[in-house]
This record gives sequence, C-alpha cells and structure tokens, in this order.
Amino acid sequence: MSKNHRLDILRRMTYFNHTSSFATISAGAAIAAYSFLEFDAVTAVTEETVEPRKNMPRAIMLIALIGGIIVTVSYVIHLVRPGGVFEDSACTARSIALQIGGQLFSAVFLADLVVAQSASAVAAQGSASRLLHAMDQDSVRSKAVFGRLSEKFHTP
Repeated sequence: MSKNHRLDILRRMTYFNHTSSFATISAGAAIAAYSFLEFDAVTAVTEETVEPRKNMPRAIMLIALIGGIIVTVSYVIHLVRPGGVFEDSACTARSIALQIGGQLFSAVFLADLVVAQSASAVAAQGSASRLLHAMDQDSVRSKAVFGRLSEKFHTP
C-alpha cells in the first residue's frame, strides 16, 4: 500500500480532516492511553478493599464500562459539533452543552464536571500515595516518608 493511499484512508476517517494533524491525533491517543492507567489506580487500593477477590474484578469491569460510555459520548459530541472549531476554546464544554440541551443542561453539566474533576483529583492523590508506599516497601526509595502506614487510617 502506497503512502498516498494510506493518507487518503486517514483523511476519510471521522477524526482526521483538514483541521487535524498527525500530532493532534497522536496527542489524543496519548491522552487515551494515560486514561487507562486508572486500572492501575484501582488495583493500587487492593490492600484496603473489602473482599478484594470479589470487588476488584467488579471495579475493573465498571471502569471499562464507564470508559466505553465516555468514548461513545465523545463520538456523539463529535457528531453534534464536527470539526472541533470553537469561538472560545476556554469554554468548549459549555458551548457544546448549550447546543445539546440549553441553559439548564449546561448548568447541570458544568456542576457534574466540577464534581468529576474533584473526584478525579482525590483518586489520583490516593493512587499516587499508594504507588509511593509500594516503592518504599520494595526499598526503591527511603522508607522514612511513605514506608509507614498511618496508625489511625491505615493509609500511607
């Protein structure tokens, strides 16, 4: 298959058009790959999980389901607003929410966005501290800071 033929195929794909480039698509792929690191975040709290053999597979399947929903919603949003060109790139989420459901939907969407970002920050913090604790337990780092668990909360 020639290089020009491959480029023609890429141009016909939904997410590859005159406004995108290989660099932007690669950046999106990197973001998608890093998103799946959340599987690691879930497994990092296995020690603290009640009935981990039962609940960890459920959590991983739930992450996969939610990830699939997010991909589907992203595709639908792309269909609602193709091309990805916005007047003000700082408020793209709000303009898409306004276009889909009006003022009320936009307000609910933005409130959900704030809650989701806060929850994501808490999960990332917990995962990072668990990772540092595991590294200290394996003597990769000094055990002085994260090598011990809190006596009250049993967390690093």
